[in-house]
Amino acid sequence: MTTITTKSMPDRWETRQRLFFIESRLYWTGRINRGDIIGYFGISMPQASADLTLYQEMAPENAVYDKSGKTYRATTQFQPLFLDPALDQFLGHHMLGDGFLGNAPDLVRMPAPQRPVAPTVMRQLLIAIREEQAAHICYQSMSRPQPSWRWISPHAFGHDGYRWHVRAWCAERQSFRDFVLGRIDLVGETRQSDMAPDADAEWREWIEVRYGPHPDLTDTQAKVIERDYGMRRGIGIIKVQKAMLFYMLTHLRLDSDIYRPPSTQIRLLNPEIRDLTMR
Repeated sequence: MTTITTKSMPDRWETRQRLFFIESRLYWTGRINRGDIIGYFGISMPQASADLTLYQEMAPENAVYDKSGKTYRATTQFQPLFLDPALDQFLGHHMLGDGFLGNAPDLVRMPAPQRPVAPTVMRQLLIAIREEQAAHICYQSMSRPQPSWRWISPHAFGHDGYRWHVRAWCAERQSFRDFVLGRIDLVGETRQSDMAPDADAEWREWIEVRYGPHPDLTDTQAKVIERDYGMRRGIGIIKVQKAMLFYMLTHLRLDSDIYRPPSTQIRLLNPEIRDLTMR
């Protein structure tokens, strides 16, 4: 068990950032030396040495000095003092390419079709939301052969995992609906909106999605799926706005019970919420 000292946290923000950097490098790469700190922060060698000494005073069992490699290495008893380790943190620094974590292995994301949105459309929608306006848009719905003009009162944006849409009151349908940004051809005139965003009950209401391992899995398969999907005692819980529920169930293939392994590994435990996606 690592001994963490009660030495007080430095007052200076710059010092705290360097200590966080030291700990992050130790945790994610297993090593840190003075050159790493100097190269990233542009500080002097004495200052880098002082930072490493301070970190060792605060967490004496987290790192040992490797004389042959002239570097500090994380111990097997390493226990983060400042860091709350999460994969998203590693991926975020990797995607930014900011050098915070040093040399990292290649990371490839599955390519997907680009869903471009005209900057002028986005700009006008943002202004309409900020000014609490209704906008006259020319929209190509998939239920109609030709685009049509309609008045909408936008108030938010959502992403369904593949594309962006604007959440808005539709004067024609007399309901709040989602409009795919890439299908808005033009944004015309605007006027003051008579529909408050708070009236969108589906946007304000949150639904609990409960899921578990698919019953067709073996015991060992179910256990690994529990870990893979972040479940506790066989149950995973995600809270989602009611307006986004349909997209989440579809994305996770929980919209129906027809899917079986290997097509899906999880099963919806509260299937009654599917009725909430019916319009």
